[in-house]
Formats: sequence, structure tokens, C-alpha cells
Amino acid sequence: MEVVYQDFSLWIEALDAGSLVRIQARSPAGEAWEEVQLPGLAEPQESRCAPGATPPVTGVPPAAVAPQRDLAVEAAVRAPDHDARCRGDALFRAVFSGRVGRLFASSCGTLPDPRRGLRIKLHFDPTKPFAAAPCSLPWELLYDAATKDYLGINPLTPVVRYIEVPRAGEVAPFQPPLHILLMASNPATSTPLDLQRERRLIEQAWAQDPEVLVRVLERSDRERLQDEVSGVAFDVLHFMGHAGFDDASGAGALLLEGPLGQSEPMPGEVLANLLKGRLPRLVVLNACSSARALSGAGRDFFAGLAAALVMGGVPAVVAMRSPISDLAAIRFSRVLYRQLARGQAVDAAVAEGRRALYGEAPGSPEWATPVLFMRVPDGRLFMGGRDHGDGASRGAGHGVADGVFIKARNVELKNSAIANQIGLSVDAASPGSIQIDSDTFRAEGSSIANKQTSS
Repeated sequence: MEVVYQDFSLWIEALDAGSLVRIQARSPAGEAWEEVQLPGLAEPQESRCAPGATPPVTGVPPAAVAPQRDLAVEAAVRAPDHDARCRGDALFRAVFSGRVGRLFASSCGTLPDPRRGLRIKLHFDPTKPFAAAPCSLPWELLYDAATKDYLGINPLTPVVRYIEVPRAGEVAPFQPPLHILLMASNPATSTPLDLQRERRLIEQAWAQDPEVLVRVLERSDRERLQDEVSGVAFDVLHFMGHAGFDDASGAGALLLEGPLGQSEPMPGEVLANLLKGRLPRLVVLNACSSARALSGAGRDFFAGLAAALVMGGVPAVVAMRSPISDLAAIRFSRVLYRQLARGQAVDAAVAEGRRALYGEAPGSPEWATPVLFMRVPDGRLFMGGRDHGDGASRGAGHGVADGVFIKARNVELKNSAIANQIGLSVDAASPGSIQIDSDTFRAEGSSIANKQTSS
């Protein structure tokens, strides 16, 4: 089902070092603002890893990496769902109160059609003195007790984060093939991860699409990564492995493999600079605490992994807010790419990934670990750029209606009505089926798209 989204945008600004914030809302139903106390904002934003579990970005001790993205499920990660629901409810009641709450209710009321969604877009300005504090909160847990609805797992209300940086948010129309680079990093000094399984599931998600090319870096080190990104321009960079975060400096790093198999940290800023000039449309950091950022007291907000990539100009970054088990990371990755392969917008695909984790373990808040930083207006990273005319964005789309190239050699159109719409005759010997035997089929004009969208 194709979903058309409208934005419910929230600008969240901490006014002091405590819990007071200003919320400014812009929505289909108008604008409003409130000053509220956010629960948990004044608490220290320490690492959620066990003591000693978060390695610094330099000189990573081998034992320090073990608790991150473990094969075993850590008790600290598998907290009771009651706590997650209470925290999500407290956040929801704080934000959606008063004028902003009435605006949200009105905006939801303008969307009676299940094919229309309301994207919850959270804006953070890193130039503000206390920017990292509200950004560190678990917004994906937002819970509406009145409807018993977690906003972050409902594809009709995807929750995305928007960091305001001096970069363009638009992306050029997509031109196949889709190039995906998988980086697998499992240093000998770190906990072993089931990266081969994650690789297989990603490859399976795209196996039926001849316009998708998946390249795998079996052993990710600095030299191999630089060689890859200086060659083919990849549309998706997917990192699977360990990451580190330094609470003192607020710096994050991917843990690549050194010459002797040891962990070799690559800071977020270094990765962002390596990608410049050939920026992927989407970067997925399937590693613990890769979404974290700190500010104040000499810390650089953009020293965090995800924030550095956003500043570098990457349109969409999926990262992990806190530690995540290996099993959950693999499940999320499988569903994310399956939904993207079906034509979903990236925010809807992330919501489906979270929902899959929730369905597998509803007693754990781990489903709220994946975070999406998205600057592209409509989340459509791999579709042709077609103006929908109503200022809204579509969450999923297939075929010529979105200007996508279709690999048409040995493609069957099973529905004769579709064949008639695009001006092709149906073989009388095989009613309802048609075989196209050409190299490539492309919708050049708007007439075909109009015929499909009006049907």
C-alpha cells in the first residue's frame, strides 16, 4: 500500500542545563509552541554499556569491546517493557500537551484515510548550547496511552530526527543500478559476531532485482575502504560490526580491522571526509551507540558517528542509539532492506524494522534502539524524482509511476489491465500474461505514469 505523508515538525530547544525546553510545532493543521519540562533531560547522559564497556576512540583495550553488540542478550539492554512504556508515555505527555497536543490531535484528524500518514520530524539545532541533551532522549519510544500506540513502530507515524546543518536536503533522481557496499568488521580482539548471516539476509532481500549490485568487504580496514569509495560511487554503505564511544570527548568511531587483526578505530569525521565527493544516499551503522552525540564542556556535537555523517552531507543515516544485541541487529537489517527493496521510503522501512524487533521480543525496549537521521524531505532515496503536486511525500511506490527504470528482460506482467494501461497487447494464447523481451524498459513521459496513478 502506498502511503502519502505529511510532516508534523517539532523544533526542540533546551533552554538551560536542566529539563526546560521550548517546543515549536508546524503541522498540516497550523503552528503552535509550548515551554515544557522534559523527563530525563537533566539526568547525566552516561553510556548505557556496562562499566568499562565503552572503548575510547584511541587505544581500544580488547576486553572493553566485548559487551557491545554481543551474541548474548545483555540484561541491561533487555529491560522490562513496562519501563520503556512509562518513559515513552512521559515523553509523549510532556511534548504533546497544551497547544502542541491539540495541534497533533487536529493533524491526526485530517488523515482519515489509512493511506495517509503523519511523519513525526524532530528538529535539533546543534549550534544551541544544550543541543545534545534533547537529542539523546529515546524519542522512538513515544507512546500515546490513549490509543496504546508506539509512534516509532507505526509506519503511519514514523519518527525521524533532523539535524540542522548547512547542507542541501534534496537528492538527485535515482539512476540504477543500485550499488550497495557491505563493510564487515570483526577484529580478532573483539567479540565474534554473526556477520555472515547478516550479509546473506541483505543479499537475499535484493536477490530478485537485477538492478542491484552488492559488494562485500570481507575484511574492512582503512586501505580497503579508501580503495572502494574512491572507485564506484555507492548508493548505500552498510557497516556491520563494533563501534566505540568516548564519554569524555563525545567522539565515536567504527572499529575496523588493523594489520594484525586488532581493532583500529575510524572516527566519524574521518569516515565522513573519505566519503565526500561520492556520498551514499544512505549509510547504515549497525553497531552499538553509533547514534550518540554529546555537547558542551568542550565537546563537539559532530564528533559522534551519525552526526559527523549528517554534517558531511549524507541524506539519511540509520544508527544505534545504545548497545544492541547481535540477534536484534541482524533482524532489523533483514527487515529494513526487505522493505526498501519493496519500494518503501526509508523512514517507513525503519519503522517496519523496529516493529519486527518489537514483535520478536515485545518485553524488550531494544526495538527503539535504531535511529533514523533523515534530511531528504520525503524519504524516497531510490525513486525517480516526481512531483506529487500536493506538497506531501509518498512512502512507497513501484514501477513507472515513480520514473524508476524497470529491467524488463524476461519480465512478466501478470495483470492484463496493467498491460492495457501501458499500451501493450496481451497474448491471446495466454490471457492476463505478457512477456517483454527487451533489454530495458523505461517510462520516458508522464502519460504512462498518469495512467497508472489515475487507475
